[in-house]
This record gives sequence, C-alpha cells and structure tokens, in this order.
Amino acid sequence: MAVSATSSITSPYKVPENNPNRASLDQTGFIKLLVTQLATQDPLSPMDNKDMAQQLVQLTQIQSITQMQTSMQKLQAASLIGKQVDGTDTNGISVSGIVTSLKLSGDNISVMVGAQSIDITAITSVSEGISK
Repeated sequence: MAVSATSSITSPYKVPENNPNRASLDQTGFIKLLVTQLATQDPLSPMDNKDMAQQLVQLTQIQSITQMQTSMQKLQAASLIGKQVDGTDTNGISVSGIVTSLKLSGDNISVMVGAQSIDITAITSVSEGISK
C-alpha cells in the first residue's frame, strides 16, 4: 500500500514574526509570570530559591542593559546637534539640514532640522556642519 507525502502543518497559535510584542516582557509581566509559576508549581517539587533568585537577577540585568541602550541613543542624538543630516520625516519627505535640537517623546528620539522632525532611525547620513 502506497502512502502519499504530507504537506507541512502550521499551528494556528503561532505568533507572527512581525508582532512587536513577540519578545518583550516588562517587569510587570515577568512578576505576573513568576507568581503564576509559583502558584501552579508542584507542591512536592517546589521551585528552588536559587532558581528564583537567578531569574530576578536576569530581569535586573536586562533592565539595566535596556536603560543603558536608551541612554546611549540619547547621547548619540545629542552629538548630532550642529551636524548636517539627511533623512526622512514621518511623512516620508526628504529632509536635509543642520540639527538644532532634540525631541524626546517616550522611547522615541528625534532630531529637529528647522521645524521638521526626523526620527533618529530615519537618518541616512551625517556630516560636519557648515562652518561660518
């Protein structure tokens, strides 16, 4: 009896690759997950205190790295003041000029070129400002 090949089956529960929440777990989410884990653990085999402490240390390290990364991005953006930049604004319009200031909105960092705002990730080139 011949058996035909099967096609691949995909799970309907798979998280899409472009989901922004795919790998993010903030401190509140982590604590909820930890409390749920503790509440549903096997009473005959509870979580070791050492394991719980390691998880809390890992969370603290991740938070520290994230804060350091945000600080570095702000410093990088501040170093652009007075520099000539090219990029695109939020409307997709090309912008070129001297950076005059920064605009911080939550985790978003933008530079101001005149009255136009360019997200730091949308800058395509940087050069020294025009000397007068």
